[in-house]
Amino acid sequence: MARQTFSLKAGWDYGRKLLRLPVLAYVQSILLVVLVTLVSIPIHWVIEPVNLVMLYLAAVVVAALFLGRGPAMLASLLSVVTFDFFLVEPRLSFTVADSQYLLTFLGLLMVGLVISNSAALLRDQVQALRTREAHLDALNSLSRELTRAINLEEMLHLVVTHVDYVFNRPVAILLPARDELQLVAASRDLALATVDLEAATQAYRQHCPSGKGTGILPGSDLFCLPLVTALTSVGVIGIGSKPDAQGITPEQHQLLDGISSLAALAIERAQLAEQASQAKILENTERLQAALLNSISHELRTPLVSITGALSTLADAPESQETSEAEKMAWREMVDTAYEEAQRLNMLVGNLLDMTRLEAGAFRLNSEPCDIQDLLGIALARFAQRHDTHPIQVTLPEVLPLVFIDVALMAQVLLNLLDNAVKYSPEQAPVEIQGRQEGNDVLLLVIDQGIGIPEADLPFVFDKFFRTSRSHGIGGIGLGLSISKGIVEAHGGRMWAENRLSGGTVISLALPIETALPKEGL
Repeated sequence: MARQTFSLKAGWDYGRKLLRLPVLAYVQSILLVVLVTLVSIPIHWVIEPVNLVMLYLAAVVVAALFLGRGPAMLASLLSVVTFDFFLVEPRLSFTVADSQYLLTFLGLLMVGLVISNSAALLRDQVQALRTREAHLDALNSLSRELTRAINLEEMLHLVVTHVDYVFNRPVAILLPARDELQLVAASRDLALATVDLEAATQAYRQHCPSGKGTGILPGSDLFCLPLVTALTSVGVIGIGSKPDAQGITPEQHQLLDGISSLAALAIERAQLAEQASQAKILENTERLQAALLNSISHELRTPLVSITGALSTLADAPESQETSEAEKMAWREMVDTAYEEAQRLNMLVGNLLDMTRLEAGAFRLNSEPCDIQDLLGIALARFAQRHDTHPIQVTLPEVLPLVFIDVALMAQVLLNLLDNAVKYSPEQAPVEIQGRQEGNDVLLLVIDQGIGIPEADLPFVFDKFFRTSRSHGIGGIGLGLSISKGIVEAHGGRMWAENRLSGGTVISLALPIETALPKEGL
């Protein structure tokens, strides 16, 4: 009884499978037999009916190859019926005058069934190979695209687009963040319910499929597959369902497993690369901070020692004792030294503040039309208060166009360039300033006769805290040129450095000649 029940159930399932095949295939199978019959009727007077069996077998083979097993079996059965009714005497009846035709009918039916089954099996195998080849092509294509992807966002977009196209279903990718899964990429028409998120969470925690079609939260509309690598689970990919679509086939399961493995490796690679990048940034930041602290501590300690010593000496001097001119001169020199070192400290702190404002975009340009000669006059006046051992030679044409600049900031730029020039130049070595117009720019050049810049260091002289290999024993923390370039670029200009053939360095800056107002800030 149990065997009978099983047989009935198996037959019912097989019948339902046949009915799910397209009706058009069965109609085409019937039309194919009808066509063979219409061809056979006019020629059966010339060709023996037994030989016409081959035409019907050919129809069965064609149906098996192109229409499937069910239509081929139908074609085999109809071939026996139509052959008996239209071609075997007495025609137009199912009676048989010659009993030998019964063997022909049986042979036609058996051979037709065998051929239809074999041809359909071959067709299924070919289809399976084509499907496998298509899946391999899909995996190879996805692998190549993931290899070329530059970041995690692009990788996730590629996976979603690829799976959506291959399966024609909505796709979602969830990655862990703050101890819970968050949706990071999905198809446009996909909306996740609470049960879908729970199914994804279970798949992530248990490292097994969950959701629709599984034993874990089958009420979800999402089939969730964990993205697992050799190290850990990096996330979950979910495949949505459509009302008019069947479930995921075993072949699609295999393809989805391959895609999920590729996606998991790509996500892991992107995350490791991001971690390595963050570690590199942190390392560079720590190294930069260490260099900054060392430089600042050294630069601050030197003027502080001078200021402290000078002020201590002045404080210990007896107030009532008459002092000689030599002592007064010594005290005056100490006061001057303290003042100069205090100015140096002020400039150092100012550079640090300027760099902070520059990086934060806090600079505000109070721009106004300015004559280059006026700008140089302001900068040279401030420079003369600091240095009197280096003559400044200025070479300008009689007429230069006005430039629209923040005078205070541009004067600070020139002052930084002059300070830098005298710092790396011998005592009493002149510093030259040249100006001219080139196209739509006013060009200013600060030329020194110092030690020059190594060719390998030229691309980096405007980097923050960069100091050349020739700057040992020379004060500074490497901010002046970087700040100056930032200010010039905020005005829409350019700045670059070159070595002179005869020795020394040329720092050039170009300011645009504009009638329109520049941007108010960075």
